[in-house]
Amino acid sequence: MHKTELVDPGLSGVAETLLIPLYNRAMESQRPDAMIMDQRAVEIVAQMSYDFDEVRKIRMHEGNKVARIMLTREIDRYARDFLSRNPEAVVVHIGCGLDTRFERVVNGQVVWYDLD
Repeated sequence: MHKTELVDPGLSGVAETLLIPLYNRAMESQRPDAMIMDQRAVEIVAQMSYDFDEVRKIRMHEGNKVARIMLTREIDRYARDFLSRNPEAVVVHIGCGLDTRFERVVNGQVVWYDLD
């Protein structure tokens, strides 16, 4: 087994806010009663040499975090439903930031573009 090298995301200012939903999905995925499972977000957060204490310090009402996770879950369901009816679709995910929806809904046939 080899040690994974940590990656510096090199983000600052407004771009650094991309880490907030990524971190929240990773933390939710590690709960025993998780509303979504986003293993890729967990992996990305674990590989970053970033001080997530700064993200944890951001005041965000718990209800807002839950609402965001629920919205993510519903959009994932919508995407899975769409792909079940259109398995060879082309999806253009605009404004996706550091979203990992592709990994959560992939069907093996879709052509997927993430644009931010």
